[in-house]
Amino acid sequence: MSIDTYNKPQDVDTKASKYTIYSIYISDLTKTATTRSVLIAAIKQVRLSQFRYDYHPLTKLLLRRERFELGSHDTLTPLHDEQIATLLDALILPVSLSGQTDPYQLLMPVPLFELIKCHPYAQHLNVTLRLYDDPLQAIPTLMLTGPALHHRVKTTTLSQLAQRLAAAKTTPSPFNVTYPKKSTLAKLANVNPSAIRITTTTPASHKESCDV
Repeated sequence: MSIDTYNKPQDVDTKASKYTIYSIYISDLTKTATTRSVLIAAIKQVRLSQFRYDYHPLTKLLLRRERFELGSHDTLTPLHDEQIATLLDALILPVSLSGQTDPYQLLMPVPLFELIKCHPYAQHLNVTLRLYDDPLQAIPTLMLTGPALHHRVKTTTLSQLAQRLAAAKTTPSPFNVTYPKKSTLAKLANVNPSAIRITTTTPASHKESCDV
């Protein structure tokens, strides 16, 4: 098979949401008279205040032994509206359509989203959804394969914060930006500021690279 054409994103505005659909057309060289369209991604934006969802039944099954706490609503107090918007813009929620009361089914937990949506300003913003036609194929990848790969490349979050703060303080920068204080980050992370420190171990995965 070969890729014939790639369609530019098509934006379709509606009152409640904005759709962006990416299509790719694949031609079977053994059947030159036949060209079939395969939808490889579907992106939709909806207002957070109108986003109604539940977890997919398979996702619920895989999560039945897990517990996590988001903290109180005042956790986000140190953040201003622009920060909330930036954090929400960076998230893409994997969902499928549901025939139930809630129109969407979330395919994996996104704790940062669950936390951000509690901020009053977030209700005025859009959330980006990635629609999956085959959730039973996507969920094992998102819930099991993805976390396994993430563990391979992850670094300790608190150590990472310490490394970046140290770089911000010691490296001359041409950029006029204001960095959050260590005490603010500690409050957001719900830890003592002393916990944000540089560890001596560096994950081997950081030394790996991909040759493109």
